Amino acid sequence: MLIRLTILAIAIVLLSLLFGLNRRLKAAPPWLRILHMAVFYGALAYMAIFAAIFLALRLFGYQL
Repeated sequence: MLIRLTILAIAIVLLSLLFGLNRRLKAAPPWLRILHMAVFYGALAYMAIFAAIFLALRLFGYQL
């Protein structure tokens, strides 16, 4: 389940960056821009936390 959430978070961030949604949504209604920012930064934070935990485990010798 966590791997699926990580894949979804990576997909959200990559698609947003590849399509330049931040620039495209400048003319969109404010609620849509806020929703995009919340989802984008939520996915980015999830990826950062997952990477930090993964690196910490690897640093302390945990084998996957």
